[in-house]
Amino acid sequence: MMTPEDVGTLLMRIAAIDNRTITPETAAAWELMLKPYVTLTDATQAYIDFYADPRWADNPRRPWIMPADINRRVAQMRDRRRASDVDIEQAMDGTTGELGTLAEHQARQQVKRLTANGVSLEQAVSQAVEAARRKQLEAPQQDQQAKPRPKRYHFAGHGQMQIGAMSLKDTLGGAA
Repeated sequence: MMTPEDVGTLLMRIAAIDNRTITPETAAAWELMLKPYVTLTDATQAYIDFYADPRWADNPRRPWIMPADINRRVAQMRDRRRASDVDIEQAMDGTTGELGTLAEHQARQQVKRLTANGVSLEQAVSQAVEAARRKQLEAPQQDQQAKPRPKRYHFAGHGQMQIGAMSLKDTLGGAA
């Protein structure tokens, strides 16, 4: 996730190419529109790739890069970096012996996220398996009580004819 300073740095770099005016409002708008997974390093590479596109080399009507362009290009970069299921399976083979099925699945998902962020496959497996082991150790033991679950609310009460229908008493919490 980019900080306001990172967004300002990115916009200054972009302005050096396309001469756009940067205001605090512009930076705030870009910060809102950039996806949480966008980092300054990836965004910088995305705008370099955008302006290096040969389609715009001799075109005086070259478009300005926008947050959607950055988001799309960074998503494509992350997809290319993300390890495949086969690679993850091979890298994790033999490292998850004492992990349960759920913890192993969560570790695989963590490896996918880490490799998409640019972490090497070996480091991602190591970090994810270690985190899964810690989480498994912190889980409540069989003799301990699990935390109570929050009460679930349903929209249709007893005797109501339509799904989504609620009485005034239900809406006001019994105060009617």
